[in-house]
Amino acid sequence: MLPFIFVLLATSAAQAATESHLLICAPNSGTILARLLPRDAEAKARTIHFLETPEARLFSQGIILRVRETEGKSKRSLTLKILGARATPPDSEDAKCEADFYGDTLIRSCSVDAKVSREEPLALSRGQEEFLRLARPGIALPAKLEALGPIEATGWEFEHAGFPFSLELWRVPARGGGGLSLRGGGGFGGRDGLHNGAPGEPRASERRLELIELSVRTEPAETTQGRAAMQSLLRERALTPCTDQGQKTRAAILALTGSVR
Repeated sequence: MLPFIFVLLATSAAQAATESHLLICAPNSGTILARLLPRDAEAKARTIHFLETPEARLFSQGIILRVRETEGKSKRSLTLKILGARATPPDSEDAKCEADFYGDTLIRSCSVDAKVSREEPLALSRGQEEFLRLARPGIALPAKLEALGPIEATGWEFEHAGFPFSLELWRVPARGGGGLSLRGGGGFGGRDGLHNGAPGEPRASERRLELIELSVRTEPAETTQGRAAMQSLLRERALTPCTDQGQKTRAAILALTGSVR
């Protein structure tokens, strides 16, 4: 059993807003989307992989490595996120700190993004390597990681009661992943870095988990009002939050590895 680590992080200058999230379970995904989304809401499609060990060792240490490919964009986004970081990343447009409510649980984190061409091997940027060294001293990335996924993600943005909302649907395969060997300088595996199962052989998923998350972004002083607006919206649309609230990342990694508890 792996511990789920979250530590409150001192407020950083890079942290500009608070985001509150609720997973929605009922009545069903089609009805949830139909009741929440305005007719003119535009969908943004992404494919997500998490780089992990089979036993989810990184997540148990509060480290998240995520690769996102967005429809219409030529480069992938490699994100290093650290929960309860002991240091904040240097100020840059690729770094940020966040305060997120998952249900009533507050989790603070900081992250650094790097853009990687689809033709390049995945590798941590210098800024990411330095942030990892400062935030998790003494922790080295494992010599072998798996690309867990692919997660089919679709997101929408809309406004309600004067607040910016987002809705995201993740379709997560039950299990999946291929070996990614670390190379000198922090590279992850082969030419395109991501594959499921044996190289060149996609791994069939046994079943899919659907996660639907509604989020509202507010200034810290308006967090209470934003959370109240989100609860009111769900009541108006007769939608029911999941009994168990938490990070959709944690739920996805659990589905993909069976290791997170």
